[in-house]
Amino acid sequence: MRKPSYTMLLATTMTVTVLATYFWLDQWRGSTTGPVELTADSAGPSSGSSNIESRPPASSNVASNDQPAPAGSAEAKVTVDVEPDYEAMHDELAQQLAESLPALSAQYAEANRYPPGSQPIRSAADLAQYQPNRSTDVSAPFPGDVPGDEVGLSLQLDRYQYFQGDRIAVAATLNPSSANSLTAAEVVFVLKDIDGNVLLTQPAQPDVSGDGGLSSSDRGTLASAVIVPPPGTATGELFVEALARFSTSAGTGERSASLIAPLRYDAAVAELSAVLPSHVEGPELVVPLQFVVRQPGYYFVEANLYSRQSNAPLLHLQSEGRLELPGGLQSLRAHIAALKAGGDEGPYLLKDFKIERAAEAGETADLPGSAPQQQYAVEGFSFSSYTDTPYEDPLAEERAEFLEKLGTL
Repeated sequence: MRKPSYTMLLATTMTVTVLATYFWLDQWRGSTTGPVELTADSAGPSSGSSNIESRPPASSNVASNDQPAPAGSAEAKVTVDVEPDYEAMHDELAQQLAESLPALSAQYAEANRYPPGSQPIRSAADLAQYQPNRSTDVSAPFPGDVPGDEVGLSLQLDRYQYFQGDRIAVAATLNPSSANSLTAAEVVFVLKDIDGNVLLTQPAQPDVSGDGGLSSSDRGTLASAVIVPPPGTATGELFVEALARFSTSAGTGERSASLIAPLRYDAAVAELSAVLPSHVEGPELVVPLQFVVRQPGYYFVEANLYSRQSNAPLLHLQSEGRLELPGGLQSLRAHIAALKAGGDEGPYLLKDFKIERAAEAGETADLPGSAPQQQYAVEGFSFSSYTDTPYEDPLAEERAEFLEKLGTL
């Protein structure tokens, strides 16, 4: 299943926004709400017959008074529904949509200044989107039986995606309220499968080396440990549960609390074995990646390029292609236009890898590959070493027509 590029996602968002808004408006204009009063002249109390039934059908959304008009009454009032001014609503929302299109179009045009596989990281939100394997962090407050006895518990895993043979670093923090303090604490970590079966129980033991156990910090009392899934652990979704028992200075006795954090545990279908020396080809910095392949197929590879000096994120890089047994190469390519936008000639670090084999016919899901190291060094070159050729989108004319049509809907 082919992954959409950043520009394709932006185009899809714009299209869906426009079409959904107009569809909703058309549906909305067909509805009926809002009260209004209608009056019907009465012939007086002596008029006992009429060819018009003044009472609405039972199925209509109308409120009526079943009592007859009093003697001498000149008119009987009936309350019915009326439509709001949908034309004005339609025009107002259409105007708001038209006003938002220039900003979306500008963002779309900015993205198309660079190749889809070499996009500048523009914001912290972009970086978060490009870090699929960030640490998992959950937290919750646990109030006590008396005022001021609240204790917060948080649970953190060092990442979400793990592979067979990986060690799972876990940490839990007990944080009492400012007027409270812990007098005793004990934390146990439990690894469970998706059905709730216990696979492993790992107490957090005091350890002066800092590799595990209980220690004090500014955030409270920290409990940490390293979990090694036992041999034969089935792949798929697993959970780590932190079970905490503690007493507080403001409390009346021992209490307990627990939190659960999810993780993925898989067999890697391919593994990044080396990042080979980078080199310049025309307007691009080419970074060859060498893989050991356990399951051939069509692979997508993503990673983020950082400044080695400042550790600032610079570019999000993508590549795709087939990888065959027993191994193969793919190359990430950073375009000079995107590198100049980051203003850093290198050296660089390559981090935040996402490696996936696309599902083929008869398969239900993409399969993950692994990058054993957290970061890889990449050599940089002076910008003068590149062919300073602006990137040209081969579909620029088609995309411009698309944007123009959006503005005329």
